Formats: sequence, structure tokens, C-alpha cells
Amino acid sequence: LSQFIHFGLVSSAINTSNENQTLSISPIEPKEPSLARIAVHNCLDIAISDESVIVLTTENFFFLDITNPKEPTEIPINIDDKYIDSKFTTYNKTLLIGRDNYGINYSILKFDLDNITSNCSDLVQFTGRAQKMKLTKDTFYSLNIFDHNTFEFLIYNATNINDLSLLGNSSIPSFDMEIYDSADLVVHENFVYLINDESNLLIYQINSTYQLEFIREYPFLELRDVYFHGNYLFICDDQRLKVFDYTDPGNLICISYYNIPNTISIRITNNVACLVSDKAFTTLDLSNINSISILDQYTLANREVCVLKMFELSGNLAIVLTNHYYTNDMSNEYSGYLYIFDVTKPDDIDRLYPKRIPLLSPFALQFVYWVGLFVGAPIVIVSIFLLINKIVKKRRLQKKEIDSIN
Repeated sequence: LSQFIHFGLVSSAINTSNENQTLSISPIEPKEPSLARIAVHNCLDIAISDESVIVLTTENFFFLDITNPKEPTEIPINIDDKYIDSKFTTYNKTLLIGRDNYGINYSILKFDLDNITSNCSDLVQFTGRAQKMKLTKDTFYSLNIFDHNTFEFLIYNATNINDLSLLGNSSIPSFDMEIYDSADLVVHENFVYLINDESNLLIYQINSTYQLEFIREYPFLELRDVYFHGNYLFICDDQRLKVFDYTDPGNLICISYYNIPNTISIRITNNVACLVSDKAFTTLDLSNINSISILDQYTLANREVCVLKMFELSGNLAIVLTNHYYTNDMSNEYSGYLYIFDVTKPDDIDRLYPKRIPLLSPFALQFVYWVGLFVGAPIVIVSIFLLINKIVKKRRLQKKEIDSIN
């Protein structure tokens, strides 16, 4: 009976405002990775390699196996905490991550993604800390910070990844790096795109001697992401998604936009844009770039206390990190760091992970249980007694009728 009472109370509490959010009467039971084991983490970066997700937080660095996206599992790896610094970058089967040697010196470490548990190797030593990195087929770019907040942009020949050779280095004006911690270093068609502490877009050109030449600064309101796809540059800021013609980086022309507040990151495939804002995951139809339309949207419910931060696509999966996560085992709220959406049908977003969102806290569940036990049990006992008594009386009556006939 207590289970029936539990079901009735929980069913009445279901929020049906968003049919995409399939809720369960059971508390969330995540496999690995579980809810945070330490009080609070900030998720710094994410990368995809085949069916693995690489996640970097302020406390640790780990891999997730998403072969079964409904039950992602953590892949145990042997990486000493001293290797973790800030951002990392991947290309093909190579992972490069910054290393902070206790503030004495800095370096770049290389890992083979096919054998991540093997020993890593030092590639290059820095006198400054690498804040942003990008590895391409044959070039490695690094934006480093030195004492007194001076910045240097380094360009390496990465044809032989085990023997990086410096091609050029340029000093650029200093600014607060934390203001755009979630934004990548973007290099596109020999131009470098950076976001400064005023949330403005800085564009540099790489000249023939591998030096940066300043092109222009564009003002934005809380600029968060810069993304190139096809012939267009997509910008995410605090007000909306904006689309630019970047034919001339010194004269960007806005040709379209879509109003979604607090946009954070965008990825595009097959004329479908997946867009993350602080409280929603949205799919957009880009088949007509001058008239962008919404396909579907997953909006976080009240019980989902996360703030979405960044994501990457892996085939038809969107792997989304939250801004932070914390231990919340005694709550009816989901505060995990990970969401996985299936966008096979962009007009019908399917949340694969977490599979369930808890509706009642353990305390509430205990209350319902004991109410059902102490109130429902006597009712059940009395009901059974009355039912048995009724059956007995009916049988006695039937026996009397049979006796009178005989």
C-alpha cells in the first residue's frame, strides 16, 4: 500500500510542461561517473575521441566511455595530478595537455589516445603557462601567460609531433583570461580569433614569418563562443546567436541572427545547429540561413539545478558539461556535470543521460514510507478482515439455502 501511496503522491508532482523530460518515481541511480565525490568542481574543458569523452575539471582529469550513452562509465587512467594544468587539445589520436611543474616551469605533455594508460612524454618546455592550445594536422598553437600578465602566442611545426619546432612567437596585449575560460583558441584560414576581458572579439592575421598582425577588435555583449561552419562565422553572446559573413575578417558583416538569451556554445552538422544556453539545449534549422527556425528545445526543469556550459558532438550524440557540480545525494535535485542528448531526430531531442530525475528527496520518501506503514497497514488489515468476514457470511448463507432445499 505504501508503494501505491508513494506512486500517487509522486505522480501528482510530475511537471508535464516539457514532454522531453522523462521523469521517474525512482531517485536517480547513475552508474559511473557518479555524482561528485568532492564538494564542488568546475568543468574546464571537454573533447571527443571516437567513443570516449575527455573531461578536465579543477580537481581531476578523466575519460568517459560513451559506447552505451545511457550508462557512461569512467575509464581508469594513470595520470598524476601534477600533470593537470589548464586547457588541453586533441587531434586524431594525440592528446596534448599542459603541465604545471609546481610553478617552476611549464611544459606540454603528449598522450597516445590508443594507449592512454602508457607513460606520457614531455614535448616542449615553456617559461610561461599555456592558457589556450590548439593542435591541427601539422601545426600546434599555444597562447601562454608570463609574469606581469604578458602574453605570447607561439606557433610550432607539428609535422613530427614528437619534435615540435618553433616557427614564430608574438607578444600581444595582456587581459584577464578567466573572462572567457570556456572559449577555445580559434585559428581559421590563417587568422586567429581571441576573446578579451571586455568580451570583445580580437582578430589577428598570421603573416609569412609566423608573427601575429592585429586586424580589428569587434565589440560584443558577453561574447562566449566563436565557431566556423561552411561560409559563415557563428557568434554566441549574451543576447542571441549571430551569423556573419567573414570573407573579410577586417569587415565582418552580420547577415542573420536568432534570439536566444545567454547562448554559450554552438556546433553544426547537416544544416542543423545544436546550441547550448545556460538553461536549454536547442536544435535549429539552418537550411535557410536568413531565416533560422527552431526545431526542438530541452529546457532544464526546476529539479535540474545545473547551468549548462559547453558541449561537443559525437555522431548523433551531444555531450554537454555543466558549469559546476557538487555532492547532493540527499536532495531531489540533479546536480551532475554531464548530460547526453540524442539528436538523431533534431525535431525530437531525446535525453539519454541522466535517465531519471529524482522527484522526492530521501527524507520525503521515508516520510511517505512510514505514513504508508503506520496509516495504510491498519487500513489494509481492517479491509482484509472485513472482506474475509463478508466471504464467510456469504458462504454460511449459501449453506443454509442448500440445507433448506434438501
